[in-house]
Amino acid sequence: MRLQRVRRVQRAAVLFLALPACCFCQQPDEPLDRAEALETLERLAPAMPNEFAADMLLQISQLPGQGTRRRRELLEEAFAYASRVSDPRAPRLSLNWNRDTRAGHRQYASRPEIDALSLRVRIALAMAYFG
Repeated sequence: MRLQRVRRVQRAAVLFLALPACCFCQQPDEPLDRAEALETLERLAPAMPNEFAADMLLQISQLPGQGTRRRRELLEEAFAYASRVSDPRAPRLSLNWNRDTRAGHRQYASRPEIDALSLRVRIALAMAYFG
């Protein structure tokens, strides 16, 4: 189980690094097509761990230039990914935590707020804000 999770995170890291590499390999006279890059990221979402896919779709939906309908679709898809996240909520924060312990590592890793509860709250706030 843990090995599968590590491999999924490694695949996501490779995908995140591959897209900018493809963009930098373009010829200088070719303009970078932002819409095409965003579509590529959206297509890569199923290959990523659910936490990263939900967070990425949430961030894409908040970019300017997205229509209301498209934004709603992205947020609904992000919520679906967030519902499949394995960590239900972030660990409790303590004032004196040590990163050398397992609990300390879990607490430090939860700082990006990509646990299921934090993602759902962020998506719900985005849905309320964008209507």
